[in-house]
Amino acid sequence: MKLFTLRDLARLLNIPYKTLLKIENAGLIKPFKKEGNESFFDFKGIVAFRTVKELHDKGLSIKKLKTCYENMKRFMPLLEQPFSELKISQWGSSIVLSKNDKVFTSEGQFLINFEDKQKELITLFPKRVDSLFFEAIEYEEKGFNEEAKKIYHSIIQIDPDYVNAYVNLGNIYYSEGMLEEAENLYIKALRIDPDHPEANYNLANLLEERGDLKKAVLFYIKAVYEEPSFADAHFNIARVYEKLGERQNAVNHWRIYLSLDPFGKWADYARKFLKEKA
Repeated sequence: MKLFTLRDLARLLNIPYKTLLKIENAGLIKPFKKEGNESFFDFKGIVAFRTVKELHDKGLSIKKLKTCYENMKRFMPLLEQPFSELKISQWGSSIVLSKNDKVFTSEGQFLINFEDKQKELITLFPKRVDSLFFEAIEYEEKGFNEEAKKIYHSIIQIDPDYVNAYVNLGNIYYSEGMLEEAENLYIKALRIDPDHPEANYNLANLLEERGDLKKAVLFYIKAVYEEPSFADAHFNIARVYEKLGERQNAVNHWRIYLSLDPFGKWADYARKFLKEKA
C-alpha cells in the first residue's frame, strides 16, 4: 500500500504544508501510521484532507470542523476517517454532512426526521477532474498501473493544463523503464508550471540516472527553491555534488537534509559524510 507524508500531500494537493499540519494537529484526520514524528496517510486520508480544505474554504473554521468531527464520531463510532466517508451537501444556506440516513449540520448537530428533506440537498463537491485524479492514485496504490494510465490520459484530454496528471503519468512510465516517455511528460508539466517542485525533482532524477549530473543538479535546485523543506531533493543534491567533487556544496545540503529529516534512512550516512568531510 502506498502511503503519503504531509509533504507528499502538499505537493499532490497543492495545499500549503502548514495548512495540512494545522488540520492534522487539530485531530481532524487520523494518520494510517506514525514513525517517530512523521505521519503517513493512505488514500482515505488524501480525500479527507481535500474535503476539510474545501470546507475550510467555504468558511468553516478548524474549530467548528473539530466540533463537527467529535459529534459525528459520537453518533457513528465506526467511522474511521469521517471527512472521507461523508457526503458534503448544501441545504438552503447551510452545509450538511451525511452518510446513509444520518445527516449532520456543519457544527455536528444530528438532524432527526430529515428523510423527507433529503431531496433538497445539493451535492457541493460533485465528481470532477480531480476526483478522477484520486481514482487514478487509488489504482496506482493497488498496483493497477494500466488502469491508472488510462485515467491520467483521460484527465489530460479533459483538462490539458492539469499538471499533476502529467507528473504522475510520467512517474508510472519512469517506473516501467520508459525514460523517454517519462521525460516528455515531465517537460510538458514544467511548460504548464515551471515552478512545480515534483516535476523539477523527477526530471532531475531521470537526468541523474542518465549521467547528466550538471543538468540534474539545476532541476534539483529549482525543486528546493520552490519547496525549501523538500528533504529528498536536498538529499539528492548532496549526492550529486558529492559525485561532482563539489565538497562544500555537498556539505551544505547534507546539513539541510539532516535538519529536515534527522531520523531518515539516510541520516546516518549524512552524519558520517559530514564527520569525514566537513
